[in-house]
Amino acid sequence: MKKIYLLSFFVTAFAAKAQVKIGYALGLKGEAILTTMQTDVAKRSYSMGFGNGFGFFARLKTGRLYFQPEFKYANQTTYQKDTDKNKVSFTSFDVPVLLGGYVFKSKNGSVRLFVGPELIFFNSFKNDGEDLFNPRNSSSIRSGTGSFVLGTGVDFKRISVDLRYKMGMNSVKRKTTSSPNETIQQIVLSVGYKLLYKED
Repeated sequence: MKKIYLLSFFVTAFAAKAQVKIGYALGLKGEAILTTMQTDVAKRSYSMGFGNGFGFFARLKTGRLYFQPEFKYANQTTYQKDTDKNKVSFTSFDVPVLLGGYVFKSKNGSVRLFVGPELIFFNSFKNDGEDLFNPRNSSSIRSGTGSFVLGTGVDFKRISVDLRYKMGMNSVKRKTTSSPNETIQQIVLSVGYKLLYKED
């Protein structure tokens, strides 16, 4: 009797596993980035600046859920308005890890919603041409920060289009008694092309 129960368990588990279909995608993407910063300094504010980025994305999906890690290089700009619009520009390697769901899904296209954290590793950070970031020496700029990402996207077979909002979770400045709290805020439009993909 125990053998029959054990056999039934394995047959049921195998059948359940066989019903789970996995899809995937691997591709390239380019981004247009609007950047500003929020600050707790009373007389300081920033205006939007334009930037761009490019990178890779991978997607694993099953049913209406998917998991999407990315790796990107981004060039971003904003302007400090209280000092005759000083240009603040920085480059970074960004690693978002997204969890999403399909609102609509068919063979020809789909509509998605997604959220997730993003790690940002600075490569340079300049204020009117002066580089404030030097990883070898003491710097007022952190080596990295983090953001929370939420957005929506559509897919047309090999083409993937996303619109996302990135809300900074940590200040770009190292914490001292005099350092202001300044976080990155971004709106990002991205277009991706799936080099490899398989529907689930």
